[in-house]
Amino acid sequence: MSADSSLAIGMLAASVIVIFSYLLDIFSHRIKLPSVLLLMGFGILLNILVSVTGLEAPNFTKILPFLGTIGLILIVLEASMHLHLTKDAIEVMSKAALSALILLLSSSFLIALFLQLVSGDSFHHCLVNAIPFSVISSAMAIPSTQNLSEEKREFIIYESTFSDILGILFFTLAANNLGGVNDWVIGITESVIVTVFFSFVFTVGLVWLVTKLRNHVKFFLILFLLLLVYSLAKLFHLPALLLVFLFGLALNNTLLLKKWKWVASKIDLMKVQEDLKYMQVSATESTFLVRTFFFVIFGYSLQWSLILKLQVFLVSLAIVVFIFGFRYFYFKFFAPKHLFPESLIAPRGLITVLLFYSIPTEMQIVPVHLGTLFLVVVITALTMAFGTWKFKGNSINS
Repeated sequence: MSADSSLAIGMLAASVIVIFSYLLDIFSHRIKLPSVLLLMGFGILLNILVSVTGLEAPNFTKILPFLGTIGLILIVLEASMHLHLTKDAIEVMSKAALSALILLLSSSFLIALFLQLVSGDSFHHCLVNAIPFSVISSAMAIPSTQNLSEEKREFIIYESTFSDILGILFFTLAANNLGGVNDWVIGITESVIVTVFFSFVFTVGLVWLVTKLRNHVKFFLILFLLLLVYSLAKLFHLPALLLVFLFGLALNNTLLLKKWKWVASKIDLMKVQEDLKYMQVSATESTFLVRTFFFVIFGYSLQWSLILKLQVFLVSLAIVVFIFGFRYFYFKFFAPKHLFPESLIAPRGLITVLLFYSIPTEMQIVPVHLGTLFLVVVITALTMAFGTWKFKGNSINS
């Protein structure tokens, strides 16, 4: 096959995927299923088609971590750019952050104990493998909040975002150096303080830059500046996603800076509000594109031989039971106001896949592989779909 033919087929495939994804997005709203499930299904069908026709296709799985990182940044940025800092919102944020922390830690340790029982491997290795399954995917949770009440919607956005941030930090600490409890507490505290400080400096500088740019192409410059700082923060094992979240939050609440005259005198706050609308639309469009290719490639990379095994199904089901069992218990006794549908909205997705591919080779254990990952993603997504459909009316009126 000539280079021109390969290029033409590649462009054709990309065009079909994007157009089909748009149609799937419309269709998913009507049948009340998360669009990512349909995208993964489409990826599986593509894999079958390639196998049947005998076409040669490159190994796309190598670009999944890069696509996932871009997607994660975009999703958190898009969500945070729609949040308003009010007294009520800060209260919801604090409850969501506490929920994310407690459920992340409890789920990780429970699943790790189960994996140790099944595999016989060390608890440390099992914990590293358990953390990806304990993180809520904001990529799937946030789009599901459209029909919820404002308070419940904000709770899910905050909780899933903090779950992503804390999950990445927890995973980084566990994968690099287990240490003692004191080391973990000190490490997390130092990381958060340093990140918040640099986030403040970076956010003020970036907001100032937004007001000074005269070129219409400014969103992708901002995005790749965020990616640059995100990458640098990752090198120093800092919670880089927190920086993205704080920047988006600050961008949507710049009018609060009026209280600080020295900042207001340097930054045209009204200009930022004008540019914000353009950036929100750009973030939404870009998120759609990146998420489309990520989940289609993830579905394409799956092997049925890893899924169609009784042991894989039982392990996956047990992990899901731990996830929702403890989640229901927590909301029932400590946050009854958010029992339904929030206790059913805990999908695993993009962030879980990203962390799964980040597990060091020497720490990988037998019960955890792509088949387990796929089934957990599918079951938690279906549970979320049931929750948002079943309690739709109650959520809006609450």
